[in-house]
Amino acid sequence: KNNRQQGIIPLIINNIANDLPLTVFGDGTMVRDYILIDDLVDIIAKSLGITLKHKIYNVGSGIGVSVNDLISMAEEIIGKKAIIEHKLQPATFVQTSILDNSRITSDIHDIHLTSLFEGLKGVYADYLKQSNL
Repeated sequence: KNNRQQGIIPLIINNIANDLPLTVFGDGTMVRDYILIDDLVDIIAKSLGITLKHKIYNVGSGIGVSVNDLISMAEEIIGKKAIIEHKLQPATFVQTSILDNSRITSDIHDIHLTSLFEGLKGVYADYLKQSNL
């Protein structure tokens, strides 16, 4: 059975927890928008019960976080420093991607978003349960 999880957050948590090196492309200032899957599911569920004004919506936190800051948060939660190996950033990498979620927040007024730090704490707690650590 393949237990491999995809995405940067599980990779960062696993590698820091197990003292494995993390590959960071470029200088780590690449910025992305992160949302907890539970928050996304809640927003989708709320959208099913109302008439929406648009056909297409961005759903994200609307907050950009760099890879460096994401690693720093994970280090604080786990209590270990990351082993970082830098590699050249491919020319195709997009430096910043932050979603404009103003359409969805104007149509659904009771959206609750978990902070990235709290979401990371939850992901790490789940990691510990699954790893029996």
